[in-house]
Amino acid sequence: MTERKRLTTVPCPVCNSSRHRELFQTKDYKQRVSDDQFVVSRCSNCGVGYLSTRPTPAALMQYYDEAFYWSFENNEQTLHDTEQLLNSRQAQIDEKATWLAGLQPGKLLDIGTQKGEFIHHMQQNGWQAEGVEFSSTPPNLFEMPIRYGEFLDMPFDEATYDCITMWAVLEHVYEPAKYVEKIAGLLKPGGQFIFLVTNFNTLQGRVFEMDDYPRHLNLFTKRSAEKLLRDNNLQLVRRTTDQRIFGGHLQGGLVYLAKRLFGYSRAEAMLEWKHDKTLVPFFHQWHGETKLLMRIISRLDRLLLAPAEKLVDRLGFGFVMTIQAQKPHPER
Repeated sequence: MTERKRLTTVPCPVCNSSRHRELFQTKDYKQRVSDDQFVVSRCSNCGVGYLSTRPTPAALMQYYDEAFYWSFENNEQTLHDTEQLLNSRQAQIDEKATWLAGLQPGKLLDIGTQKGEFIHHMQQNGWQAEGVEFSSTPPNLFEMPIRYGEFLDMPFDEATYDCITMWAVLEHVYEPAKYVEKIAGLLKPGGQFIFLVTNFNTLQGRVFEMDDYPRHLNLFTKRSAEKLLRDNNLQLVRRTTDQRIFGGHLQGGLVYLAKRLFGYSRAEAMLEWKHDKTLVPFFHQWHGETKLLMRIISRLDRLLLAPAEKLVDRLGFGFVMTIQAQKPHPER
């Protein structure tokens, strides 16, 4: 596929404005599927960050290889040992479930459900749960009702669901405004929309490039996320930033700054930091050689930034943002 066909530019995915400011260029540092350059822009109207230049819809799926779906779980043992999968994910599943703890069990739709572990858990807790998954790569380990494909193309009955969840999914979709519009139509009056996204107005988002480019196409802020809700007559119930479901660490930031100050290019530092196979060398090595000074800096990094990230989470400025909204009852 040629570069021209593989990459494209788009207007703001939240408000459709063409007014924007280019912030920086980036690459697929994590999975290294291609060496393409992507442009991160910020909408001058609603404030959302977004990727443009980005992969075309046809090219996007090449950036989701098996590693993205935790291929180490997709093996013969796990396919016949669902208990092992549940044990490995139980803490995360429990944290997701706490967001529904105060709701009366009803009909639940989880968009981006992967292997079905969350909806299986919620079914065990009285919910009539089903899911949507974009890719057929992750197996349906619990034989749950999961539809595969593009959510926007799927037929649903209006006002059907008591709760719809999206855990770290809305930042991946090409048309988030259309997603929220459809979700609002599928909720019953009083129904809840609970979703988790990254928070672009943070050190992690703006300086340390913690978003998973180019799989993260949309880089939400509090203001832009709330605009999506208001535009679709959904009322904000609560919003938090924390790392209970997914991590959004500041840790590593001091090491990154030290490497940048003393000779690493931005690309060299990012390639080490973001790729799983080079993460340990990132903390302990200088251009491939283990150095005592790097170990000292890494120790300082942990000591100083671990409490700092807890503080910014508590103040509402952490990188991982979870939002709950409600579809209002019609006026009587």
